[in-house]
Amino acid sequence: MVTPPLSISKLKKSKMNKRFFIFFFLIFPIFAFAQDPQLLTLPTVQIGVIMKRLADVLFTILVFLSVVFVIAGGITFVSAGGDPNRVETAKRMIIYSLIGIALGAVSFGLVNLFYSYLTRR
Repeated sequence: MVTPPLSISKLKKSKMNKRFFIFFFLIFPIFAFAQDPQLLTLPTVQIGVIMKRLADVLFTILVFLSVVFVIAGGITFVSAGGDPNRVETAKRMIIYSLIGIALGAVSFGLVNLFYSYLTRR
């Protein structure tokens, strides 16, 4: 049995149903919160706290990536097989990742210093 193609009225009806769903279930509840303004207020966060949290996350990512690159440099060094180009590449990978850890630690310390200065802790 062959089903007839969708007629234009059925297509319009399905679009109306989608619009109805979007309005009444996704947008309409926002208007329910309009009665109490305290429900719509955002929490206040100091800039020092934001800087500290961001520095913590970035430093964690930096340490993880640096460890990965040190391991990759070590694997490249071991698997170089005496090829001077690969040995030099492995040495550069390890040195640059250690420099990255050092710079990250210094910047992390500076952020924590500014945070302690801003919050007087």
